[in-house]
Amino acid sequence: MKRVMNCVIRIEYEHDTKGYWGDLDMSEVEDTAAHLTINPNFHSIECGVKIDEVSVNVVDTESPVDWRELKHNPRILLTK
Repeated sequence: MKRVMNCVIRIEYEHDTKGYWGDLDMSEVEDTAAHLTINPNFHSIECGVKIDEVSVNVVDTESPVDWRELKHNPRILLTK
């Protein structure tokens, strides 16, 4: 049986701006951080991006997410 779980993922990462990968724009850096989080591998650093912490909050599928509250208080996920 297939099931679906909705989550909000918070990724803390570092980007080496002085090295070879320093000229990447922020969308490429964020895509790399998301890729490292969702598809982990044996590399701890990819394209100058290092993942520090990942937090996953499961969202109740019956309630909409209060995105404004999440933006201003990212450690707490509120649903209404």
